[in-house]
Amino acid sequence: MKYVIFDLDGCLSDDRWRRKLIDRERLFFTAYHDACTKDEPINKRYVHEAVLKGYQLVIVTGRPISYLRQTEEWLKKHFRSFPFGFKILMRPEGNHDPAPALKTFLISQNLKWTDIVMAYDDRQDVLDAYRDKHLFNVAMLNPYGDVDSVSQILHHMAETFTDRNKVYRDNYLRVGPVMKALFGTDIPSELVVSDRWHLFELIVIKLTRFATSELSHTDSIHDIAIYAAMIEADIKRSEK
Repeated sequence: MKYVIFDLDGCLSDDRWRRKLIDRERLFFTAYHDACTKDEPINKRYVHEAVLKGYQLVIVTGRPISYLRQTEEWLKKHFRSFPFGFKILMRPEGNHDPAPALKTFLISQNLKWTDIVMAYDDRQDVLDAYRDKHLFNVAMLNPYGDVDSVSQILHHMAETFTDRNKVYRDNYLRVGPVMKALFGTDIPSELVVSDRWHLFELIVIKLTRFATSELSHTDSIHDIAIYAAMIEADIKRSEK
């Protein structure tokens, strides 16, 4: 069986009216989720296309598992004609992971990445996380058009920053001091414009992320290993 992944809120359903119910200061989403069964504009086009091609539909959402019944009822109400129905992957009780980490975890626990033919989400950081898993057939999707207004884009950016900062905690402020400690101010100009230098900077960035996550963010150390291998490949090319 091959799968197509869909996000729910802000992707299939137009949740803009509910966003004001989020207490962003305390990161409380209860009122926002409680209203999830209200009538909202929905996006059916890509769902229909996936069904016509015979793919299994999978909802991967940040909604807590406690809203499973309401979510199932909402999906049946709007998509009752689909022959295969939906597989639903939701946030486990007590889980507070940022959306990219949560969704890649849910998929890894329930599906094979090689069986996924397409994934849709309304957040770029989630799509980037899917690409990190070598799922490259991904697309931004929302129910109110392919291009957001400037204010909506800025709103999404703020949400992304808030989620990522829970893990990274302003790690970017550490990159400069680390580079200065390693090199001082005496860095050859020809080195700075090399591919090897760019990859080395990425290693330092991932290293600071790993440090600020209390040495727990495994994606960062995986990235470090990948960039290190790329550097070694560049070294070997230069030796030929």
